[in-house]
Amino acid sequence: MEARPTNPEGPSTRLRVMCVDDNPIVVEALALKLGLLGGFEWLRPLGDADRLVREVQRQRPDVVLLDLDMPGREPLEALAELSAVGSAARVLVFSGHTRPDLV
Repeated sequence: MEARPTNPEGPSTRLRVMCVDDNPIVVEALALKLGLLGGFEWLRPLGDADRLVREVQRQRPDVVLLDLDMPGREPLEALAELSAVGSAARVLVFSGHTRPDLV
């Protein structure tokens, strides 16, 4: 995957990743895995989608890993707002659900 940095300070060879998930074990596992792979800058994670738009604008990730099922604001609602404000961040939505209507 080619990095397309959105960092206003200039290009980077590392992909800036933000995780939004309420499960600290999932967040830590993803951080460890990406750390082992190298080439990633792990940004401060969020435990819910309440501040997603504000934090994406502040931290400028290239990629957001977004859990589909969390307390607080609906993640897909926050995703729609993120798109509406013109964020260049790519978003990967994930879930532990296996029900077809949720997948």
